[in-house]
Amino acid sequence: MIRLLVTLNVMLIIVAVLYTFAVNTTLNTILRAPIEENYQQRGRGSMQLLNESVAGLDDRERQKKLVELQKQFVYPLNLRRLSTFGFNKYERERLLQGLIVWRDIEDADHVYAKLADNDEWVWEFALDLPKVLDEANTSAGTFYLLQQQLVGKPEQEWQAIIAKRQPQFGFPVILHKPGAVTLSETEQQQLDSGEILVIIHDEYTETHYQRVGDSEYVLQLGTFETPAIGRNINLIVFGVFVLTILLASFFWLLPMWRNLMQIKVAAEAFGDGEYDTRVPHHKRSRLAVVTQAFNAMAERTQHSIRAQKELTGAVSHELRTPVARMRFSLDMLAATDNDEDRQRYISNMNQDIDELNDLLEEMLTYARLDQSADPITMSNTLLTSWFSSVMGSLERLADKKNLIWRQEGITEHERTMMSSVMMNRVVNNLVQNALRFAENRVEVVLSKDGNDYLLRVDDDGPGIPEAERGRLFEAFAIQDDSRNKALSGFGLGLAIVKRIIEGHHGQVSIETAELGGAQFLVRWRVNNEMITRSNSNSHGE
Repeated sequence: MIRLLVTLNVMLIIVAVLYTFAVNTTLNTILRAPIEENYQQRGRGSMQLLNESVAGLDDRERQKKLVELQKQFVYPLNLRRLSTFGFNKYERERLLQGLIVWRDIEDADHVYAKLADNDEWVWEFALDLPKVLDEANTSAGTFYLLQQQLVGKPEQEWQAIIAKRQPQFGFPVILHKPGAVTLSETEQQQLDSGEILVIIHDEYTETHYQRVGDSEYVLQLGTFETPAIGRNINLIVFGVFVLTILLASFFWLLPMWRNLMQIKVAAEAFGDGEYDTRVPHHKRSRLAVVTQAFNAMAERTQHSIRAQKELTGAVSHELRTPVARMRFSLDMLAATDNDEDRQRYISNMNQDIDELNDLLEEMLTYARLDQSADPITMSNTLLTSWFSSVMGSLERLADKKNLIWRQEGITEHERTMMSSVMMNRVVNNLVQNALRFAENRVEVVLSKDGNDYLLRVDDDGPGIPEAERGRLFEAFAIQDDSRNKALSGFGLGLAIVKRIIEGHHGQVSIETAELGGAQFLVRWRVNNEMITRSNSNSHGE
């Protein structure tokens, strides 16, 4: 869950970064062509007039003229060398073709155009277009350049001069005769004061007017129309934002979707009986916990199914012998009139029934331990008292064999969390197994090894071949050279021991004892932390 939240937060950060990048970079790339085309249409006439105003001037005269022009252009106007701008290949090619280049620098539009008669010099305008005042300021330089064409010329020639200049502009340039433009009183006052008048017709169209010097003539630029892409800029920005989220979500969800498909395929295969199916597990996957849980479930289910099959086969085998003996005894009992024989057959049947009962008890214990996820209930146990009690009850079973037991490194008041009932079963099974196979001596030692308890059961019997040691912990596993049924048992005792010790997060193994026979080593973790919590809870109560 935490990993999923962290991943989601990372995705949101990535979305924010991608959106910022998209708006500042990708969006500029998308808008660049229409913006440059718009500036090309609106600025080519002004550029033509600028180039003419400095044509044929040397560097000193050109600089003097630039100062004059800068006073008329409200926005910064510069003439700088091409090499100072760091233009890329695309921008250099446009400039050399006589086209306008646009850049967005700190939320201001910068427009560039090459000086007509010199490839080393570039005009630069720093513009900002959102406000009406900015629109008026943008056209101030154009009005100045056009009026310069009319100054000193007879008024009757002005129309011809403007008409000649009109094709150089990408928008209408009109010279109105006195009284030809109908304006409100406020607009007329603004025009008479020499200011640039901007009339906005609607959200996307506007027209600029300025009086020509002290005359009654009015110069008109436009009407200007906002490019279609500019009208839909908000929709474009929103679309980029949505697209960014969709892309980020897609790349975030794609690995998860693949993992879900893998789990789906594995679940279907498992349902069809392919119990060895597992989902590929990757620690960095967002569904790592799910795949791990699925694989663990599949492992447990496969193990249970295998164990059920083995148990069914083994049970049928184990039941066949005593049932056959009972049927034989019943047949013989029906066929004889001798009281002594009848009692012998009845006794034999009772022994077979006891054997069946013992088998069923062992099977129920094994099934309970094997099938339940958490069958063992732990309790606070005084270790020395428990060990003395269980070994004391086993001493009477030693018969003529020498059973020696002791504790090493265990303090008198040492406690641990364990199931004393289940651990009794472990000690009983191991000691009785040792007594069955021992010649004369069995030695049992409970000790402490670091953070583990260690139970060691040694005998001086024939021992267990190394190749068979791992197999003996499986259900119904009996040594191939087992002497007889009385010695070998049903083959469930060691399997039960293994399940109990695994429930205590420990392990059991078989080694060769110093006495010459088999050595069973049981190791489980010291669990004092649970004792501390148990004590603190009892104090709190």
